[in-house]
Amino acid sequence: MFAEDETKAYTRVQCDSSVIHKRIIQEGAWGSKATENATVKIVINDVTCTGVPLQSLQESTTISQILDPSFNGSFKVGDVDSVIDKSLETCVQSMLVGETSSFNIKLPSISNLKQEECSVFPYVIQCSIKLEDLTNDTPIYMWTIEKIHDLALKHKTEGVKLFNSGRKIESFLRFSKSFKILNIIKVTSEKNKDSEDFLSLRIALLNNMANCQLEFQNYIHAITLCSKVLILDPNNIKSLYRRSVAYMNIKKLDEAKDDLQKILQIEPCNAIAKEKYSDLKVIMKEKDANYAAVIKKMFSS
Repeated sequence: MFAEDETKAYTRVQCDSSVIHKRIIQEGAWGSKATENATVKIVINDVTCTGVPLQSLQESTTISQILDPSFNGSFKVGDVDSVIDKSLETCVQSMLVGETSSFNIKLPSISNLKQEECSVFPYVIQCSIKLEDLTNDTPIYMWTIEKIHDLALKHKTEGVKLFNSGRKIESFLRFSKSFKILNIIKVTSEKNKDSEDFLSLRIALLNNMANCQLEFQNYIHAITLCSKVLILDPNNIKSLYRRSVAYMNIKKLDEAKDDLQKILQIEPCNAIAKEKYSDLKVIMKEKDANYAAVIKKMFSS
């Protein structure tokens, strides 16, 4: 909470992952603010926390790279992952070079934090930040095809690392960012949008996002993403399998059967698909038996 006499001095900073309020202590030089892929240099001081010990936030870079004692003050906008760092990144993007501001950040949750270390919700982080330097990237519309591909590939690679380390939400956000960057090519160079490299990367990202949605049990979203892949590559085994799993979870058994049968037509020895198809046949047999029992009861009463 803010002291009553300071409330009017704070302004709201728009952020998707947290509630941020800002009070300018020292005005910065008029000019541009940090945009995607900008390199920034900051000094962060006077960090306090409510609901969790500050030491707990500093003990692992999976919780926060920026609050980690080894942080050197520099980072790229768009290249941080945790909810704390994304919130601090948003703070920095609201600032001008030379500006020092006080921030109050209210977080509904903090990923990778041990629950026994938490005392109250939501968590509140207060700090002051000085933006010492800022170098913005060239405008997006000036990015070359090679730069778009390389940056999208970089975020995809980071997303895979995050997924493999168990950070599923952060990995999904990286894949989503990569996909958005890749789609710039539709605007900047229509003729190259379906080149082999771009198409392969686009399919991989859709598949990865679908896999994340399966992990989140968002089956409809997983089906939508897999279906997009199958428009581009009708025989994509990963998408057919993941869509079949999603269909099974929402009880669309005939659709799941169609996808699994198609996999086995393409790869008759696919052991995973065979096992899933066997499971599906058991479920469908039970469903038919239950339906028959209901019909029999209706006509026998």
